Amino acid sequence: MLLARNTTDDTLMAARSARIASRYAHIPVEQVDCYLCGSDASVILVRDPPFMVRRCRKCGLGYTSPRCRADCLNAVYEHGYFENDTSEAIGYFSYARDADAYVRTFRRKVPIIAAHAAGPLLLDVGCAAGSFLVAMREAGFVPHGLELAPAMVQHAREHYKLEEVHQGTLDAAPWSPSTFHVLTMFDVLEHVPDPIAVLRQAHALLRPEGVLVLQTQDLSSWLPRLLGASWHHFKQIEHIYHFNPRTLRTVLERAGFRIEVRTRQTAGKYFSIGDLLDRCHTLLHLPRWLLAPFRPFARRFIWVNPRDEMFVIARKLERA
Repeated sequence: MLLARNTTDDTLMAARSARIASRYAHIPVEQVDCYLCGSDASVILVRDPPFMVRRCRKCGLGYTSPRCRADCLNAVYEHGYFENDTSEAIGYFSYARDADAYVRTFRRKVPIIAAHAAGPLLLDVGCAAGSFLVAMREAGFVPHGLELAPAMVQHAREHYKLEEVHQGTLDAAPWSPSTFHVLTMFDVLEHVPDPIAVLRQAHALLRPEGVLVLQTQDLSSWLPRLLGASWHHFKQIEHIYHFNPRTLRTVLERAGFRIEVRTRQTAGKYFSIGDLLDRCHTLLHLPRWLLAPFRPFARRFIWVNPRDEMFVIARKLERA
Protein backbone atom coordinates (compact mmCIF):
# COMPACT_ATOMS: atom_id res chain seq x y z
CA MET A 1 0.00 0.00 0.00
CA LEU A 2 1.31 3.46 -0.84
CA LEU A 3 2.38 5.50 2.13
CA ALA A 4 0.08 8.29 3.26
CA ARG A 5 1.23 11.84 2.57
CA ASN A 6 2.30 14.06 5.41
CA THR A 7 2.20 17.84 5.78
CA THR A 8 5.68 18.21 4.28
CA ASP A 9 4.54 16.27 1.22
CA ASP A 10 1.54 18.57 0.85
CA THR A 11 3.68 21.71 1.09
CA LEU A 12 6.21 20.50 -1.47
CA MET A 13 3.52 19.27 -3.83
CA ALA A 14 1.81 22.66 -3.67
CA ALA A 15 5.10 24.42 -4.42
CA ARG A 16 5.79 22.15 -7.41
CA SER A 17 2.29 22.65 -8.75
CA ALA A 18 2.44 26.42 -8.37
CA ARG A 19 5.55 26.61 -10.59
CA ILE A 20 3.72 25.12 -13.57
CA ALA A 21 0.14 26.23 -12.92
CA SER A 22 0.44 29.48 -14.88
CA ARG A 23 2.04 27.76 -17.89
CA TYR A 24 -0.85 25.31 -18.30
CA ALA A 25 -3.72 27.31 -16.83
CA HIS A 26 -5.31 27.51 -20.29
CA ILE A 27 -5.80 23.72 -20.46
CA PRO A 28 -9.21 22.65 -19.10
CA VAL A 29 -9.51 19.62 -16.82
CA GLU A 30 -11.92 16.69 -16.87
CA GLN A 31 -13.07 13.97 -14.50
CA VAL A 32 -12.73 10.37 -15.75
CA ASP A 33 -13.43 6.88 -14.48
CA CYS A 34 -11.05 3.93 -14.78
CA TYR A 35 -9.87 3.54 -18.37
CA LEU A 36 -9.62 -0.25 -18.25
CA CYS A 37 -12.78 -1.36 -16.46
CA GLY A 38 -14.96 1.76 -16.25
CA SER A 39 -15.26 1.61 -12.47
CA ASP A 40 -15.61 4.83 -10.49
CA ALA A 41 -14.41 3.18 -7.26
CA SER A 42 -10.85 4.22 -6.46
CA VAL A 43 -8.27 4.86 -3.77
CA ILE A 44 -6.75 8.35 -3.83
CA LEU A 45 -2.94 8.16 -3.92
CA VAL A 46 -2.07 11.84 -4.50
CA ARG A 47 -4.05 15.02 -3.87
CA ASP A 48 -2.60 17.79 -6.02
CA PRO A 49 -5.47 20.21 -6.77
CA PRO A 50 -6.97 20.33 -9.28
CA PHE A 51 -5.50 16.89 -9.95
CA MET A 52 -5.79 13.60 -8.09
CA VAL A 53 -3.97 10.33 -8.75
CA ARG A 54 -6.16 7.31 -8.10
CA ARG A 55 -5.84 3.53 -8.09
CA CYS A 56 -8.86 1.61 -9.33
CA ARG A 57 -10.28 -0.67 -6.64
CA LYS A 58 -11.45 -3.16 -9.26
CA CYS A 59 -8.54 -3.62 -11.68
CA GLY A 60 -5.63 -1.77 -10.03
CA LEU A 61 -4.90 0.74 -12.80
CA GLY A 62 -3.39 4.00 -11.60
CA TYR A 63 -4.85 7.08 -13.29
CA THR A 64 -5.15 10.84 -12.88
CA SER A 65 -8.62 12.30 -12.40
CA PRO A 66 -9.33 15.15 -12.66
CA ARG A 67 -6.72 15.53 -15.40
CA CYS A 68 -5.98 17.80 -18.34
CA ARG A 69 -8.70 17.30 -20.93
CA ALA A 70 -7.75 14.60 -23.44
CA ASP A 71 -8.20 16.72 -26.56
CA CYS A 72 -5.86 19.39 -25.15
CA LEU A 73 -3.01 17.20 -23.88
CA ASN A 74 -0.76 17.68 -26.90
CA ALA A 75 -0.36 21.32 -25.90
CA VAL A 76 1.70 20.17 -22.90
CA TYR A 77 4.52 19.03 -25.22
CA GLU A 78 4.59 21.91 -27.68
CA HIS A 79 6.65 24.47 -25.73
CA GLY A 80 8.89 24.17 -22.71
CA TYR A 81 8.47 20.46 -22.04
CA PHE A 82 12.01 19.54 -23.09
CA GLU A 83 13.63 22.69 -21.64
CA ASN A 84 12.90 23.65 -18.01
CA ASP A 85 14.53 25.30 -15.03
CA THR A 86 14.34 21.88 -13.36
CA SER A 87 12.89 18.44 -14.11
CA GLU A 88 11.12 18.21 -10.75
CA ALA A 89 7.61 19.14 -11.82
CA ILE A 90 7.35 18.33 -15.52
CA GLY A 91 9.38 17.18 -18.48
CA TYR A 92 13.16 17.53 -18.72
CA PHE A 93 15.74 20.07 -17.65
CA SER A 94 17.43 20.10 -21.07
CA TYR A 95 16.81 17.07 -23.25
CA ALA A 96 18.82 18.35 -26.22
CA ARG A 97 21.85 19.12 -24.05
CA ASP A 98 21.69 15.64 -22.50
CA ALA A 99 20.87 13.82 -25.75
CA ASP A 100 24.30 12.17 -26.02
CA ALA A 101 23.87 10.72 -22.52
CA TYR A 102 20.54 9.26 -23.64
CA VAL A 103 22.41 7.58 -26.51
CA ARG A 104 24.55 5.86 -23.87
CA THR A 105 21.39 4.74 -22.09
CA PHE A 106 19.88 3.24 -25.21
CA ARG A 107 23.07 1.44 -26.24
CA ARG A 108 22.56 -0.76 -23.20
CA LYS A 109 19.15 -1.77 -24.54
CA VAL A 110 20.28 -2.63 -28.07
CA PRO A 111 21.34 -6.28 -27.51
CA ILE A 112 18.02 -7.46 -26.08
CA ILE A 113 16.04 -5.64 -28.78
CA ALA A 114 18.26 -6.98 -31.56
CA ALA A 115 17.84 -10.53 -30.23
CA HIS A 116 14.05 -10.33 -30.77
CA ALA A 117 13.90 -8.27 -33.97
CA ALA A 118 12.98 -10.05 -37.21
CA GLY A 119 14.46 -7.31 -39.40
CA PRO A 120 16.09 -3.86 -39.51
CA LEU A 121 13.18 -1.45 -40.13
CA LEU A 122 12.43 0.41 -36.91
CA LEU A 123 10.06 3.18 -35.82
CA ASP A 124 10.49 5.00 -32.49
CA VAL A 125 7.30 6.75 -31.38
CA GLY A 126 8.02 9.73 -29.17
CA CYS A 127 11.64 9.76 -30.30
CA ALA A 128 12.46 13.21 -28.80
CA ALA A 129 15.90 14.29 -30.06
CA GLY A 130 16.63 10.91 -31.68
CA SER A 131 19.01 9.38 -29.14
CA PHE A 132 17.55 5.88 -29.37
CA LEU A 133 17.59 6.02 -33.16
CA VAL A 134 21.31 6.81 -33.08
CA ALA A 135 22.02 3.77 -30.92
CA MET A 136 19.98 1.51 -33.21
CA ARG A 137 21.56 2.97 -36.36
CA GLU A 138 24.97 2.07 -34.92
CA ALA A 139 23.71 -1.52 -34.58
CA GLY A 140 22.67 -1.72 -38.23
CA PHE A 141 18.98 -0.89 -37.97
CA VAL A 142 17.19 1.48 -40.36
CA PRO A 143 15.74 4.13 -38.01
CA HIS A 144 12.55 6.15 -38.37
CA GLY A 145 11.09 8.45 -35.73
CA LEU A 146 7.92 10.26 -34.77
CA GLU A 147 7.83 13.18 -32.34
CA LEU A 148 5.34 15.88 -31.32
CA ALA A 149 7.79 18.64 -30.43
CA PRO A 150 9.12 20.51 -33.52
CA ALA A 151 12.35 21.54 -31.73
CA MET A 152 13.20 17.91 -31.03
CA VAL A 153 12.52 16.91 -34.62
CA GLN A 154 14.85 19.67 -35.78
CA HIS A 155 17.56 18.52 -33.36
CA ALA A 156 17.29 14.92 -34.58
CA ARG A 157 17.58 15.96 -38.20
CA GLU A 158 20.34 18.53 -37.82
CA HIS A 159 22.47 17.16 -34.97
CA TYR A 160 22.15 13.43 -35.69
CA LYS A 161 21.36 13.60 -39.44
CA LEU A 162 18.22 11.51 -38.96
CA GLU A 163 16.24 12.35 -42.07
CA GLU A 164 13.35 9.97 -41.38
CA VAL A 165 12.12 11.73 -38.24
CA HIS A 166 8.68 13.28 -38.63
CA GLN A 167 6.61 15.66 -36.52
CA GLY A 168 3.12 14.54 -35.54
CA THR A 169 1.03 11.81 -33.92
CA LEU A 170 0.80 8.11 -34.65
CA ASP A 171 -2.73 8.29 -36.08
CA ALA A 172 -1.40 10.59 -38.83
CA ALA A 173 1.91 8.76 -39.38
CA PRO A 174 3.17 8.85 -42.99
CA TRP A 175 3.94 5.11 -43.25
CA SER A 176 1.93 2.29 -44.78
CA PRO A 177 0.60 -0.64 -42.73
CA SER A 178 2.96 -3.57 -42.10
CA THR A 179 6.08 -1.46 -42.70
CA PHE A 180 8.24 -2.05 -39.62
CA HIS A 181 9.94 -5.01 -37.96
CA VAL A 182 10.28 -3.14 -34.65
CA LEU A 183 8.23 -0.33 -33.11
CA THR A 184 9.35 1.27 -29.86
CA MET A 185 7.73 3.52 -27.26
CA PHE A 186 9.92 4.65 -24.40
CA ASP A 187 8.06 6.54 -21.65
CA VAL A 188 5.11 7.19 -23.96
CA LEU A 189 2.17 4.99 -22.97
CA GLU A 190 1.56 6.73 -19.64
CA HIS A 191 1.01 10.04 -21.49
CA VAL A 192 -1.70 9.11 -24.00
CA PRO A 193 -5.45 9.27 -23.23
CA ASP A 194 -6.27 6.05 -25.12
CA PRO A 195 -3.32 3.62 -24.83
CA ILE A 196 -5.15 0.69 -26.47
CA ALA A 197 -5.99 2.78 -29.55
CA VAL A 198 -2.34 3.87 -29.83
CA LEU A 199 -1.14 0.28 -29.45
CA ARG A 200 -3.56 -0.85 -32.17
CA GLN A 201 -2.11 1.80 -34.47
CA ALA A 202 1.34 0.41 -33.65
CA HIS A 203 0.02 -3.10 -34.35
CA ALA A 204 -1.10 -2.00 -37.83
CA LEU A 205 2.31 -0.52 -38.68
CA LEU A 206 4.19 -3.68 -37.68
CA ARG A 207 4.87 -6.54 -40.05
CA PRO A 208 3.58 -10.02 -39.17
CA GLU A 209 5.53 -11.27 -36.15
CA GLY A 210 6.91 -7.77 -35.60
CA VAL A 211 7.83 -6.70 -32.09
CA LEU A 212 6.74 -3.83 -29.91
CA VAL A 213 9.25 -2.53 -27.35
CA LEU A 214 8.11 -0.20 -24.61
CA GLN A 215 9.10 1.15 -21.23
CA THR A 216 6.77 2.61 -18.62
CA GLN A 217 6.54 3.07 -14.87
CA ASP A 218 5.55 0.27 -12.50
CA LEU A 219 3.12 1.40 -9.81
CA SER A 220 3.59 -1.91 -7.97
CA SER A 221 7.35 -1.47 -7.54
CA TRP A 222 9.03 -0.70 -4.23
CA LEU A 223 9.83 2.98 -4.78
CA PRO A 224 6.26 4.37 -4.99
CA ARG A 225 5.43 2.24 -1.96
CA LEU A 226 8.32 3.83 -0.09
CA LEU A 227 7.97 7.43 -1.27
CA GLY A 228 4.21 7.70 -1.63
CA ALA A 229 3.14 10.96 -3.24
CA SER A 230 6.78 12.09 -3.58
CA TRP A 231 7.52 9.42 -6.20
CA HIS A 232 9.16 11.18 -9.12
CA HIS A 233 6.75 9.66 -11.68
CA PHE A 234 3.75 11.32 -10.06
CA LYS A 235 3.69 14.23 -12.53
CA GLN A 236 0.01 14.89 -12.81
CA ILE A 237 -0.05 17.06 -15.93
CA GLU A 238 1.80 14.55 -18.10
CA HIS A 239 1.55 11.10 -16.49
CA ILE A 240 -2.15 10.28 -16.67
CA TYR A 241 -1.74 6.51 -16.24
CA HIS A 242 0.38 4.35 -13.95
CA PHE A 243 0.51 0.69 -14.95
CA ASN A 244 1.52 -2.45 -13.10
CA PRO A 245 2.42 -5.80 -14.72
CA ARG A 246 -1.21 -6.98 -14.77
CA THR A 247 -2.77 -3.81 -16.20
CA LEU A 248 0.00 -3.44 -18.77
CA ARG A 249 -0.56 -7.01 -19.94
CA THR A 250 -4.27 -6.26 -20.27
CA VAL A 251 -3.81 -3.25 -22.56
CA LEU A 252 -1.27 -5.12 -24.68
CA GLU A 253 -3.48 -8.16 -25.09
CA ARG A 254 -6.48 -6.02 -26.04
CA ALA A 255 -4.34 -4.39 -28.73
CA GLY A 256 -3.18 -7.72 -30.17
CA PHE A 257 0.20 -8.32 -28.52
CA ARG A 258 1.71 -11.15 -26.48
CA ILE A 259 4.42 -10.26 -23.95
CA GLU A 260 7.69 -12.14 -24.46
CA VAL A 261 9.94 -10.15 -22.11
CA ARG A 262 9.08 -8.06 -19.07
CA THR A 263 11.92 -6.94 -16.85
CA ARG A 264 13.00 -4.08 -14.63
CA GLN A 265 16.68 -4.87 -15.10
CA THR A 266 16.96 -3.20 -18.51
CA ALA A 267 14.95 -0.13 -17.51
CA GLY A 268 17.76 1.98 -16.03
CA LYS A 269 19.05 5.30 -17.38
CA TYR A 270 22.08 7.55 -17.25
CA PHE A 271 21.19 10.56 -15.11
CA SER A 272 23.14 13.76 -14.75
CA ILE A 273 24.26 14.64 -11.24
CA GLY A 274 22.27 17.86 -11.63
CA ASP A 275 19.06 15.95 -12.34
CA LEU A 276 19.70 13.65 -9.38
CA LEU A 277 20.21 16.67 -7.12
CA ASP A 278 16.86 18.06 -8.23
CA ARG A 279 15.22 14.75 -7.41
CA CYS A 280 16.92 14.56 -4.02
CA HIS A 281 15.43 17.96 -3.27
CA THR A 282 11.97 16.82 -4.38
CA LEU A 283 11.88 13.26 -3.08
CA LEU A 284 14.00 13.40 0.05
CA HIS A 285 13.14 17.01 0.96
CA LEU A 286 16.83 17.91 1.18
CA PRO A 287 17.42 21.70 1.14
CA ARG A 288 19.17 23.10 -1.90
CA TRP A 289 21.96 24.66 0.19
CA LEU A 290 22.88 21.18 1.42
CA LEU A 291 23.13 19.92 -2.16
CA ALA A 292 25.04 22.98 -3.42
CA PRO A 293 28.57 21.48 -2.94
CA PHE A 294 27.71 18.82 -5.55
CA ARG A 295 26.60 21.32 -8.20
CA PRO A 296 30.07 21.57 -9.82
CA PHE A 297 29.57 17.92 -10.85
CA ALA A 298 26.12 18.55 -12.35
CA ARG A 299 27.20 17.63 -15.90
CA ARG A 300 28.58 14.22 -14.97
CA PHE A 301 26.43 11.16 -15.58
CA ILE A 302 25.93 7.92 -13.68
CA TRP A 303 23.86 4.80 -14.37
CA VAL A 304 20.80 4.58 -12.13
CA ASN A 305 18.15 1.88 -12.00
CA PRO A 306 15.75 2.08 -9.03
CA ARG A 307 13.73 -0.73 -10.69
CA ASP A 308 10.52 1.26 -10.73
CA GLU A 309 9.97 0.92 -14.49
CA MET A 310 9.08 -2.00 -16.76
CA PHE A 311 10.90 -2.80 -20.00
CA VAL A 312 8.68 -4.94 -22.23
CA ILE A 313 9.04 -6.73 -25.56
CA ALA A 314 5.74 -7.94 -27.03
CA ARG A 315 5.13 -9.89 -30.23
CA LYS A 316 2.42 -8.90 -32.69
CA LEU A 317 -0.37 -11.44 -32.97
CA GLU A 318 -2.33 -11.97 -36.17
CA ARG A 319 -5.34 -9.90 -35.09
CA ALA A 320 -5.68 -6.83 -32.86
